[in-house]
Amino acid sequence: MKVFSNDHSPAHVHVSSAEHKIKIDISGTEAIVLRAGKKERKEVDPRFAKKALRLVNSRLAEVRAAWEAIQQHGK
Repeated sequence: MKVFSNDHSPAHVHVSSAEHKIKIDISGTEAIVLRAGKKERKEVDPRFAKKALRLVNSRLAEVRAAWEAIQQHGK
């Protein structure tokens, strides 16, 4: 799970493995998968998405606090 400084809204994290990568929106009460952009037309493996969502949702408050701290530090 990664958070980049000066990243765009909505608040989100990047989750990756050797084979897959996905962006997860953490701005709401529950994490959701962000739709892929035009440059990212690959389909997301549903099993990977489910695991990524479970991971992020299990630590959502902590992940959101980290995202906010990193964005403030990057300004």
